[in-house]
Amino acid sequence: MARKGENIYKRKDGRYEGRYIKGYELDGKAKFGYIYGKTYSEVKERLIKIKAGVVNNNKTISSNLKLSEWFDIWYENQTYVKKSTKTIYQSYANKHLKPKIGKLRLKKINRDLIQRFIDELSKELSPNSVKAIYSMVKLCLQSACENRLIDNVCDNIRLPKSAAKEVKVLTQQEQKRLEQVIEQENVDNDIGILICLYSGITMIISASVSNKY
Repeated sequence: MARKGENIYKRKDGRYEGRYIKGYELDGKAKFGYIYGKTYSEVKERLIKIKAGVVNNNKTISSNLKLSEWFDIWYENQTYVKKSTKTIYQSYANKHLKPKIGKLRLKKINRDLIQRFIDELSKELSPNSVKAIYSMVKLCLQSACENRLIDNVCDNIRLPKSAAKEVKVLTQQEQKRLEQVIEQENVDNDIGILICLYSGITMIISASVSNKY
């Protein structure tokens, strides 16, 4: 019987058989590929390599890998993303992921470590930059989780909040001046501004309108 979540079975001849999806028929039915080995761990490692797209890579795939090593494996398999996105991923990894937590073994990574990593980034970068880096890290670690190398360590991570943009509110003097300009220019489209002013509708005044007063 296969272990939960893994398509690996012990055959009657003593060997282990691993099954993986290698494609789909036109009707959507999965096409399976099979690999065989003398031990359970041998078959499991080969299945991980196939899923990660590194069948010809001689590196042993296990939870003992450093995060930087797993990132490189995961990164090379990102064939479905744009080249520009991969370039950004590589930049994030070289500047932040690898220097700070890249030496950690996968088996040592937990939620608290990821949270500390995010908190440290938040001291250096903008909230949007931190969120972008975390998004990449989460994809990388989810792939490790799917390959049963680590547990899910990215749930309930606290991310920095973006500062709310300041909304400019017109003073009574500015509002009066704006009304005078609108009345003098007599532009039909400007009636919408007056409706907002007197109905309490929140609005953003563009630079062209702001120049009126």
